[in-house]
Amino acid sequence: MRETIYWLKLLKETDYITQEQFDSIHADADELGKILGKIKITMQNKLNS
Repeated sequence: MRETIYWLKLLKETDYITQEQFDSIHADADELGKILGKIKITMQNKLNS
């Protein structure tokens, strides 16, 4: 996930994407990270039960 944010920042700093695009994509990436984290925890709990 950190690598994704790194590349997004790089795209923004080089004006390849706008601040608005960065904010939107960053929010989406953050939300996906949270979802994947919850899935990982759920699966680990199920495997350990």
